[in-house]
Amino acid sequence: MLGSLPIVLVSALCGAIDLSNVTSKLYGVMMLKGLIDNLFTDYLWSFAVLHIGPTAANVGLSIETPIVAVVDLMTGNATYLANSKSAALSISGAIVILFGFVGLKY
Repeated sequence: MLGSLPIVLVSALCGAIDLSNVTSKLYGVMMLKGLIDNLFTDYLWSFAVLHIGPTAANVGLSIETPIVAVVDLMTGNATYLANSKSAALSISGAIVILFGFVGLKY
């Protein structure tokens, strides 16, 4: 976020972008989202690395893929499963990830 600050400032000063519509509430929401997305998730990842080890922590991140597939199925947003070949590859990939995570743990 700080890396893009100079680009945004220079663009705003040159007139390439207009920041007059950015309210203080919107700015606060953007800052909060940045803190949650970047700072908090990096803190949790480093906490996991310290307590369960780097390999298990990084493999644990891959568990997100099967979880997203399940949530997509539950919410009806799994449009990528309309094609049978795509569905088979997605489901088999999710199962392989789960077995890999369980195999690493035990």
